[in-house]
Amino acid sequence: MIAVAITRWSAPAESEAAALAPLMNEGVYELRLRLVRPLPVVLARVIEPDKARELLAAVRARGHGAVACDLDYVPSSERMLCPKIYRFDDDAFVVDDKGVSMPYADMLALIRARAAIVADVQATMQTKRLSLGRAVMSGGFVLSKTTTKHTHETHEDSEQVLYMIRRDGRDPMLLREHRLQHHGPERRPTSTENFALVVSELRDRAPHAFYDERMLARRRPAQFVRTTGSTKERTTTHSNSQDTDLAAHLLAIAHRSGQL
Repeated sequence: MIAVAITRWSAPAESEAAALAPLMNEGVYELRLRLVRPLPVVLARVIEPDKARELLAAVRARGHGAVACDLDYVPSSERMLCPKIYRFDDDAFVVDDKGVSMPYADMLALIRARAAIVADVQATMQTKRLSLGRAVMSGGFVLSKTTTKHTHETHEDSEQVLYMIRRDGRDPMLLREHRLQHHGPERRPTSTENFALVVSELRDRAPHAFYDERMLARRRPAQFVRTTGSTKERTTTHSNSQDTDLAAHLLAIAHRSGQL
């Protein structure tokens, strides 16, 4: 499956829906709802390479930035190396707990975002208690009353992340705010402060790398992941990792191909 995405608008998205809708065989209103989302916006997912090239050429012909990528080659955050213990060497960022490194000269992009997981927990509890009224009405045969209680709770966990993408696209790293362990005299009281220091240091050591933080202020929407539990307690989990992984990959491609 090939994703064709818009990475830069040359005209307002709202006005472009009418022009792009015929290419998509889609209604103008429905397409406009998708196009007004934060960039990059996935315009279509197609199987045929020729169709992807046709869409890509049509979008670029209207002056917009656009890229395409094979979704099978988009690295997921679950498969990326997530450092825990790290250090800054003179020429590379070193992951001590994994014995690997990424030279600063190899860094193509540093893309900052906010990852979020939302869990909706729905529970049903039944309790029995003595009911004197029922006992009198039934002549002592029914002594208790069953009460059913439904509860609904939402739990959200979010953190900053940084995608570190190499020039050749291989073996990207994903720094997670809550996973990194910080040491040294510059250590700060909070994970947010420490994470900001790490990002700043990387930018100083790799000034040539493309830096983007649009997904920090406007995080990608969470999508359904799975439902677990039983009829008594059910948890539905949503995560924005898949959409954020793809967006980071598209931004890196757009930067490399001059489509930002």
